[in-house]
Amino acid sequence: MSLIFAAVYAGIIGTNYMIQMACVPNLFHVNKEMTGILTMANPASVTWLLEMFGYAFLGISLWLMVPVIKGGKRMIYIKYLLIINGVASILGAIITAINIPWVLSVSGIISYIAWNALIIAVMILVYLEYRGDRI
Repeated sequence: MSLIFAAVYAGIIGTNYMIQMACVPNLFHVNKEMTGILTMANPASVTWLLEMFGYAFLGISLWLMVPVIKGGKRMIYIKYLLIINGVASILGAIITAINIPWVLSVSGIISYIAWNALIIAVMILVYLEYRGDRI
């Protein structure tokens, strides 16, 4: 199941980045109004929904990995952080669905920073757990 949710994440985020990198620049010269709907510089852009729902699917994917994670104390921290990530990612998508411009509000930016710090913490713990020399 985790792999399926990761594939959905990759499809959604890949599509969103393709829109940002190819469609927006090309569409700008043809239809500026349509560009506004698609560019992430617009806090009410539909592509923010793609972004946030994509990351919700990634959060679910990582959450679904928790039962297969085995190990000591560090792995327990990783498990809890992945659960928190899943909850935060799903909540972010729900809040965005209710109020798209939230993503570029103060609380949205703070949430973004907190989510990234959470992922960095997971990556540091994973690195420490799996590096060759144990401390």
